[in-house]
Amino acid sequence: MFSPRIRLALIAVCAVSLLALSASCPRQSEPTEPEKGAPALRIVSLSPGVTEILFALGLGERVVGVCDFSTYPPQAIGLPRVGSLFNTDYEAITLLEPDLVIHLISDYEAPDKLAVLKIRSLAVGSETMPELYGSIDAIAEALGEPQRGKQLSERIRGELEHVHGLVADLPQTRALLCVGHSPGTLQDVYAAAPGSFISELAVIAGAQNIVAPVAPKFPRINKETIIVADPQVIVVLMTDPSAADPQQERELWATLGPLSAVKNDRVHQLSAQGVSVAGPRVGELALVIAGLLHPQINLDPASGEALSGAGGVR
Repeated sequence: MFSPRIRLALIAVCAVSLLALSASCPRQSEPTEPEKGAPALRIVSLSPGVTEILFALGLGERVVGVCDFSTYPPQAIGLPRVGSLFNTDYEAITLLEPDLVIHLISDYEAPDKLAVLKIRSLAVGSETMPELYGSIDAIAEALGEPQRGKQLSERIRGELEHVHGLVADLPQTRALLCVGHSPGTLQDVYAAAPGSFISELAVIAGAQNIVAPVAPKFPRINKETIIVADPQVIVVLMTDPSAADPQQERELWATLGPLSAVKNDRVHQLSAQGVSVAGPRVGELALVIAGLLHPQINLDPASGEALSGAGGVR
């Protein structure tokens, strides 16, 4: 049996690998549309972000099954589980008798397998903010509630406009948005590149992303790139709050030499289950990032609570 520390390390490595893998998978250019018919009443969600959208639309009572990583909102925790990306339990899905399964575009196996089972499906995007808005509209339309989709998108846009307004007159902060690295070492550092929803949120929050635009949304970057770019702030986004160790994190980054972020004690762990989810809570994530980049804006201490019931900024 693995020790608790080793199990946490394995979970972290798997999470980063899935994030990078899903970003590099073959993608369709546009979300698919389910066959026209009656609004879906029994839905299975194969993505945490999709699950959150369904509940944020006020239609959580229609959800009959979710993927293993759907942990928010609390009402979703007790729902039947049907596996995860690239490890979906199609037998479990069949037993739930859904009239619609919603999955990510990057889950390229799902459409054919669901078609064989004669289960209607909808593929949605999650890597960028425009994809998120498109996904909200597509899901709301499939459920026969297009107006709810418009209202949710407007709410998110309003939250992001508020965040940008807080920092619009402040200089941008050079930032590294680290989405993971090997446990206990800075080997295999992965970062959010321009074009990813995390980078888009950070720019709204006043960041200048030090990572150059590249094809993968979450590329692996080398230490030399980080040293030359000299980030003023390093934000390490962690989906497992119990694995947070801010002191160790600061010591790790100090091994790269006198980075500005290290010298000024601006290496932060943002540990919450919602930090990697492109969903209705992105406004809250942008607000927390803004507070890390520009501490002078004096955010409410409660900012970030909607991302997760545990964890926080350290």
